[in-house]
Amino acid sequence: TTVNFDPSGSTALTSMGEADIFIHKMSQSSSGIAENNFGEEFKIYPNPNNGDFTIDFGEVFNKVEINITNIPGEEIYNKTLTQTESTNISIKEWPNGVYFVLIQSERKKAVMKLMKE
Repeated sequence: TTVNFDPSGSTALTSMGEADIFIHKMSQSSSGIAENNFGEEFKIYPNPNNGDFTIDFGEVFNKVEINITNIPGEEIYNKTLTQTESTNISIKEWPNGVYFVLIQSERKKAVMKLMKE
């Protein structure tokens, strides 16, 4: 039996009778944005980076919390800023790889993928 779960195609899932393998196809934004309601002015750059990057919130916020996690979900950075529009962060001592940056203000939230090379 063949069933394709790709929303843009036909239905296809194949069983050969001995062992079944299922592949889950996930779409991914090329910009690395998982969630962002800060608006178009919000940016993390450069991304990818060599260990130094800037977060530009697009406007001044009274309070912003930044959390950075690694792929397993361990929090490795946490900082709360007040009365700020942007901040520079250095992660040069961290291993190269993919990290997730969660930014929260009183009324807005963004989750971004960050790549250190």
